[in-house]
Amino acid sequence: GDSVLQNKPHSIPEIFAKEVKVDKPLLIIKEEGEDPTQQVLKIAGEELMKLGVHTLTKDTEQYIRKAIELNKNKSEKPEILWIYVRDIHTVPEFGKYISEKIKEFSSKELDLSEMFRLIFSCNPCRLPRTVLNSTIRVAIEPNKTIKQKIINNLSLLHQHELAAVVIPANKEKFTPQYRRLALSISILHAVIERRNAFGGKGWSKPFYLTKGEVDIASKLILYTFDFYKEGLSPTSGTKPLGIPWDPMKKIMEEICLGGKLLEEFDHKVLSSIIDLYVNEDVANGNYAVNDTTPYRIPAQGTFPELIKFVDSFPTFDDLDICNMNEEIAILGKRKETETALNLIKNIDTVKNYTIEQEVPIAPNGTAQVIAIISKIEEILPEQGLGKDDINPIVTEPKKGLLYGHHMYLLQEMSRINTLIEKIHSIGRLLLLNLQKGCQMSSRLEKIYDAFCANRVPEEFAGYNWDHPLGEWIVMLKKQFDYIKEWLKAGELKAYWPRGHMYPKGLLNSFLLYHAHKNEIPIERLTLVPEFTTYKSIAELLAPKPHAFYIYGLYLLNAKYNSETGVLDELPVADKKKGSVQVKYSQLPLMSFTPRKDAKDDSNDYKCPLHFLPTKEGKVGTYDNFITNIVCPTELKPQYWILKDVMITCVNPETNIQPLSLIHISEPTRRYAISYAVFCLKKK
Repeated sequence: GDSVLQNKPHSIPEIFAKEVKVDKPLLIIKEEGEDPTQQVLKIAGEELMKLGVHTLTKDTEQYIRKAIELNKNKSEKPEILWIYVRDIHTVPEFGKYISEKIKEFSSKELDLSEMFRLIFSCNPCRLPRTVLNSTIRVAIEPNKTIKQKIINNLSLLHQHELAAVVIPANKEKFTPQYRRLALSISILHAVIERRNAFGGKGWSKPFYLTKGEVDIASKLILYTFDFYKEGLSPTSGTKPLGIPWDPMKKIMEEICLGGKLLEEFDHKVLSSIIDLYVNEDVANGNYAVNDTTPYRIPAQGTFPELIKFVDSFPTFDDLDICNMNEEIAILGKRKETETALNLIKNIDTVKNYTIEQEVPIAPNGTAQVIAIISKIEEILPEQGLGKDDINPIVTEPKKGLLYGHHMYLLQEMSRINTLIEKIHSIGRLLLLNLQKGCQMSSRLEKIYDAFCANRVPEEFAGYNWDHPLGEWIVMLKKQFDYIKEWLKAGELKAYWPRGHMYPKGLLNSFLLYHAHKNEIPIERLTLVPEFTTYKSIAELLAPKPHAFYIYGLYLLNAKYNSETGVLDELPVADKKKGSVQVKYSQLPLMSFTPRKDAKDDSNDYKCPLHFLPTKEGKVGTYDNFITNIVCPTELKPQYWILKDVMITCVNPETNIQPLSLIHISEPTRRYAISYAVFCLKKK
């Protein structure tokens, strides 16, 4: 029942009064953005105690230590009897000092004031065990549901209204239209933050808003409505004007809400969401974003009535409002679970391992890693690409220089040679350490752990790869063979972006090639993409002049309809017929033609092309984003933006065979934290 599903509410003042003592400080573990200072000040005020509030930094550390030392003896009668130190996670060494002080305060020989209290706050971090065991710990985690965020925002705006209407002239400003838009802004704020749960599918980087930003956005609406309430021009006072929705939304996107966004596509998403929540239909009332979501804007209501109306919203978030499909919602839940697990691990004690404390490697773990290294040696070539693999036309200068795409090809050859050489050398070094039982470096430990978990070490890939290690090695061999084929041929009929270490450079190299060959300034050239009807390279019999072709691209959350030549919806899951929701579609070959002084005046959807099937992350040291591809559409671009439609070079489908559990081993790991190894077989 609810006693199991819901957290038991606790009161910091109640806990403080009953459990916090001289030798039992209060430790408040808070989330990023939370500040319990007001609660601490309130407790001190009710107890009529003086409180010193300090924010810990390297500069203030010594001053804070002196303030604590001052309270050690009753006879000195310090003026400050309570000390609150904020953000102790910012100076890791301070944790050791706290441990020493707690032990000292526990001593009966020390003559401490019974009224003395120590209070600390920190974000989730690693703290010494003595600190964790000797403090009263309280975790502050805000209610993150959409409903609660909306209520919090409305309560804030209601307080501002109550403060403003003290002046009679201000009462007319708070119209029903403003209140409806205030509710809409509150929902908008909640949706923006809820999208963070979906990782890179929601925003490229975490995007959090403060209550102040919600307040500024609501004031923008309030002042705009008040300025244009009579429908008259502010200059002449005679020419009727409507509410300037577009400029107001642009200010909201660029200044009020979107100032923290860096990625272009994130700005497009934010603009599309604002269009849904700030418009004339919302101001008129009885508005819903779509037919499937229960979140609505009523026709009438004061702020208390709107808060009561919002209280009828679902307790559990309806993710349709975030425009996220079922697969992305599952990824979001996984992200939240990983965050929770990391929180649990991070508040554990710091572990300082020595050679004597190391646990011997389990034989099955060693055997697995040795087998993986052996397989890598078998799949990847021993020798890299060299002069014998290069067609002379690749290295032959034209007009005194190599063509751009040939220079880029030689750089790609160097990159893949370097990576394969690194994989071989690290594998052999790891094998030597395992065979001789040597103490490993932290670098080798990470690679060993990755091999045990059948995942790609970050040092190899340079980016997050969710597919198994073996699949990545096989793909690397395909990349090697593809680069080798291009080197031997000199030119290819079509190119495979997935086969490149730096795929963005492929497009740039062909611009450079065309500029060099035709003596055109490169800044005047633009690559114009176009969908073809060719499903494979074999069908490409008559390529267009000056165009180059690429293959192996995937369209997420939509499909390209070759009959109509526009974007289209993917098939919807039908549980009765046993069909499932398709999440992506493979695109036909695409042509890219360099054009001089080309202009894009179309209203089509500028779809982002990423290497990985996500907006976040990097490919090695390069950005995941490659370019925008104009996709013809009969719908507004905002529709596809909110569906998170993008093109990717990597197949988003993970080809993993069904497995069944056949054995669970003894816990095995080189560290004190152990876990069981699950042995699986194909069904």
